[in-house]
Amino acid sequence: MDTLFLSLSWKVVVQDLLFCKRATITNNRFPNPAGRPTLGNDDTLIPVRVTRAGFTLIELLVVVLIIGILAAVAVPQYEKAVEKSRITEAITGLTAIGRAQEVYHLATGSYADDWSDLDVSIQAGKNFTFGGKRLSEGLYPGSVAEASRTPRYSRYTLLYMPEEQKIVCFAHATNQRQYCTAAGLEFTTNSY
Repeated sequence: MDTLFLSLSWKVVVQDLLFCKRATITNNRFPNPAGRPTLGNDDTLIPVRVTRAGFTLIELLVVVLIIGILAAVAVPQYEKAVEKSRITEAITGLTAIGRAQEVYHLATGSYADDWSDLDVSIQAGKNFTFGGKRLSEGLYPGSVAEASRTPRYSRYTLLYMPEEQKIVCFAHATNQRQYCTAAGLEFTTNSY
């Protein structure tokens, strides 16, 4: 009798099975024309393919969870970027009004109280309201021009301060300060 040596590991390798089959029994009933060693009747073996159609519930839940996390991070950043672009409208208008106020101040020694006295034409945009009908309506003490986010005094107000010659931001609510800092503006804590 022939001695068979199998692998030392607990796994039996296919080659070991083929060697075992070849050493003990010769397959004369079902000869293989290619001369390959066989384990028996190859014609009766049916190849089994396991195919998966679709996704499992766990896979779908993981994808939904990932999309939710990305949306939770992206939406606030998107809102900040949109609000920052809207602030540029106010900064442009306030800069023009502030320069016109400086010119008026150099000519008369005081700041203008009426739009018609200034050499500038600013129309209210869809995002901001500049001052009131008169410049003095609702102005922050020490400022000569203001742009309030529409609806007026609901979110934040940008102010042109002539002494520092800069634009500062006054947030009407604590959570609105993020837009001031996103635009790179200082915010003032004094109230009207």
